[in-house]
Amino acid sequence: MQFNIVVMRSNDFDLTNEELAIIKNYEEANKKGHSEYFDVEDLEFIIEHYLHLGNVENAQNALRFALKLHPDSSHLQCKKARIYTSLGRFEEALDLINQFQEEGNPAHIFTKAEILLKTDHKQEAVILFKELVNAYAEDDLAEICLDIVMMLHVFQDYHHSSYFIQKGLKKDPKNLDLLVEYAVYLEQLNESEKAIEIYNRILDIEPYKSSAWFCLGLLHFNLEQYREALNAFDFNIAINPNDTIAWLQKGHCHFNLEEYVPSIKAYKKYLTDYPEDSVVTAFLGECYENCEVYDLALTYFLQAAKLNPGNGDAWLGAAICMVETEEYHKGFEYIKKAIDANPDSAENYAVLGEILDKNNLIEESKIAYLHSLELEQKQPETWKELGDLYMQSGEFEQAVPCYEKAFEQDPTLDKLTLLMSMAYYAIKDYDKTLDFFSLAKQTYSNALDIFLSVFPDAKSLLTK
Repeated sequence: MQFNIVVMRSNDFDLTNEELAIIKNYEEANKKGHSEYFDVEDLEFIIEHYLHLGNVENAQNALRFALKLHPDSSHLQCKKARIYTSLGRFEEALDLINQFQEEGNPAHIFTKAEILLKTDHKQEAVILFKELVNAYAEDDLAEICLDIVMMLHVFQDYHHSSYFIQKGLKKDPKNLDLLVEYAVYLEQLNESEKAIEIYNRILDIEPYKSSAWFCLGLLHFNLEQYREALNAFDFNIAINPNDTIAWLQKGHCHFNLEEYVPSIKAYKKYLTDYPEDSVVTAFLGECYENCEVYDLALTYFLQAAKLNPGNGDAWLGAAICMVETEEYHKGFEYIKKAIDANPDSAENYAVLGEILDKNNLIEESKIAYLHSLELEQKQPETWKELGDLYMQSGEFEQAVPCYEKAFEQDPTLDKLTLLMSMAYYAIKDYDKTLDFFSLAKQTYSNALDIFLSVFPDAKSLLTK
């Protein structure tokens, strides 16, 4: 049995040669004003094609032409109801479909159900769908279930779609489109591991289905399983080397795995097709920054900022490059632009604090660090830097809580235990001085020399 699908599938725009010929013949005849003959099925397809493209006017023109050839066709009246639905004329659409509906005709039932779904009568639509699938127990059941599921998913009704997924897969366990919808359903329930199982099941049936490899990669990526995600995107690219978005995702995987050289290659491949993408251009700059190739990093950061002056991450990256190359005047210029673009970024103010410190603007640096920490408390390095500034200015009482915060968040920071020991000594908390000095000696063989270079009078305490 043949019936027209009313839900647009992901591959609907991949028309066959025969379908392309039907569209071409119709459009040429329409352009020349010829009265060429088309059967009802071809005309239904032409109308549906325009509706899928969102071109309701062309669909209406095709319907008028079709009704001149086949004025008594109930199928064409169904398409008229579809057009009314697209125009939001729901009452007229429902009246029309009720008038011309043929009992058991799937296309008519789908059209009526779509109207019910669009007017928030989900239960009535589901009842119609269940009546339909219960009437078909043979070859068409899996395809009918697929179309029902896709329509329900268009309306984000995942609660009811499970019934039709299971019924369809029971009839045809290897139906790839149904399996894809099943995976989509599981993703909506945040059942990512189960969705991964379904995509692997799809790939066991059709190992060259690049879209399945892509979706599998996204699931692994969102679970931070970057190596597995990379493997999936590599298979996707092997099947379809021109899949630009797969190259982008491959770049993200390498980036998160701190494999910056292959990440650079993947991002450049993506940017060949999307050279105006400011965000990915900034990612490319960050790759070079992480490789300590600061001249190229700066080039890409500034290019990203030129593409989008509001890209705060690009300006921030440029400022960091200037800090690394000790060009603090330029760094100050760029970090101001980063703050203008993103005034709520804690990292922006932390970098500003570092630049001000390097310019010996100690009090201004403290203010910047404090503001950064107001925006984001969990910054162990910033707490340590602020503690260092208080130590340098002899404000030991203020340095101690900063170091304590840093230690609480990351006790492995360079020389932190030694600095804490020294700060506690400065405020005469000798028990904690010895506790942290003991920790420092385990890591730094020259801990005593460093300590005594700052507090030479501590020798008797530290060596007794």
